[in-house]
Amino acid sequence: NSIKNTPTCALYLAVDFIQSWLQIFGIDMSISGHQNQNTSSDRILLENVVEKSVQFRTNIRDISRRRSLTDEDNPKKVILQECDDYRLQMKYLGIDIKDRHQGSTWSFKK
Repeated sequence: NSIKNTPTCALYLAVDFIQSWLQIFGIDMSISGHQNQNTSSDRILLENVVEKSVQFRTNIRDISRRRSLTDEDNPKKVILQECDDYRLQMKYLGIDIKDRHQGSTWSFKK
């Protein structure tokens, strides 16, 4: 489901980005039914975020269940790599996650 929808989500994000730039120059490209398009793109984005979050959780659970980790497979390193991969996937979906000293923060990409 997410593989099929990811390019569509990226397309909607690109359209939103272009429309934002055009509005800066006073060009309004909105069309009738724009609200329905936003609702549809919001739903696709939400579905992709949930799908990636569930996959991340599954990956972390799989790592914690492995009993055959070698010294080369430092569990801490593997988990941190999964976290980095998740952050990158969220970036592609328009969500920017930043690691801070007190914890992570997130925002929608502008």
